[in-house]
Amino acid sequence: MKLKGRKIACFVALPHHTRFLLPITEAAKRYGADTLFFLTMSDYPFERDLFKKKIVYKYLNGYTNDEVREKIGSAFSAFLDQWAKKLFQWDGFRQWPLIEQERMISSCFEEYFCLEEFIKKEKPDIFIALHERNRWGKIIGHLSHKYGIPYVTLQEGDYHEDRLSFSVHSEYSIVNLLWGEATKNMLVKHKCPTDRIILVGNTHLDNARKTCSDTVRIKQIKDELNIPHDKKVLLFLVDLEWGAVMDGWIWETFLKGLKDDMVAIFKWHPNIARGTYLKIEKNIKEAAPSAIVLYTYDPYALLSIADYCVTLGKTTL
Repeated sequence: MKLKGRKIACFVALPHHTRFLLPITEAAKRYGADTLFFLTMSDYPFERDLFKKKIVYKYLNGYTNDEVREKIGSAFSAFLDQWAKKLFQWDGFRQWPLIEQERMISSCFEEYFCLEEFIKKEKPDIFIALHERNRWGKIIGHLSHKYGIPYVTLQEGDYHEDRLSFSVHSEYSIVNLLWGEATKNMLVKHKCPTDRIILVGNTHLDNARKTCSDTVRIKQIKDELNIPHDKKVLLFLVDLEWGAVMDGWIWETFLKGLKDDMVAIFKWHPNIARGTYLKIEKNIKEAAPSAIVLYTYDPYALLSIADYCVTLGKTTL
């Protein structure tokens, strides 16, 4: 397929996913393609990076009209009739409050029919998403299959552990673009078809190195964070599981003995709940007032200024 004159619809979930997606869409535009970014309403600001980069985007929910509302209501009611007969027999019910079930399931119906309306109005030639493991990836996959639209997915990350959900990486994707053999082997192990996997290498690391390794940029980063240039930087990259550690004494014990000639930086995964993050930030700052605790800062920029880096848990970085 030649890209000139084609419309590529690109779905953005977490804001930092733009580092994977933008290099591809920018290259596609150089070949004459039009790109359209879209996202959905969420408790988390999916649009943050697009807004900062002044990239135009659209919300799926903006494609609602009277006909779509009728479809949503009718389909949701029909589903509830069946769900009410089954949910009390489901062992997971006690883990998932009814109000959360209603919110999540109703959102899925709304997003499904809004995406269908999006397809009819925007007429995309290609869909690109980071992966198809979450609900949005599957909704896009099902409708791209229904309307015969090619669906391309990328390296999702987190291949440092064994997850059953890896088996759903290429259910709908016509091609899954990955970084290397280790990733491919992990997906093949989970029965993903090899003919849908293409190794393309990392899509953003070279650019991150060029952007962050310059000496002028390193000085700028330290100035932004108010780090004295005569102090060593100890960077902690923290995974999601540490979001459960909210006891102050644990952080006090952890940070005991931090030397005065060193600045500790904690970079959290942005998918941790904001309220949880603020509680942990308070505990860390009480234990080590000079520590820098960050929620959204570019981790590659932090790596470029770090003298030492410690990973708490697992990270693709």
